[in-house]
Amino acid sequence: MQNYKLMKTHILIFLSLISFSVSAQTGSLKGVVTDNDNKALEYVTVRLFNTDSTLVNYAISDSLGQYAIDKVNKGAYSLMFTYIGYEPKTIPIETTGKHQEVPKITLSNSSSQLEGIEVLARK
Repeated sequence: MQNYKLMKTHILIFLSLISFSVSAQTGSLKGVVTDNDNKALEYVTVRLFNTDSTLVNYAISDSLGQYAIDKVNKGAYSLMFTYIGYEPKTIPIETTGKHQEVPKITLSNSSSQLEGIEVLARK
């Protein structure tokens, strides 16, 4: 009976350690997105991809250009930043499994323009 209690205690300690170590490796990514004039860009889509291009999580920047992606496991990823009228930008990132600040991202205006259209009216 005493062996049973001892075994039960060891199992509970083991399971607690496993759950603690798994949760300890989850962190977040935070950063800021600006334009070439250093103005904050609101509504930028920030996507986090695995190395196999699978979407892991995403965020949208706020009025200060700030974004946060939570529940990020330790590992290698890429961050993609997209916004209408600006060139998309992708950067590789190695996460630590802790809360980490991403260097400021600057998006450049898109140099491509839409072709003009001609509207014809007939009576």
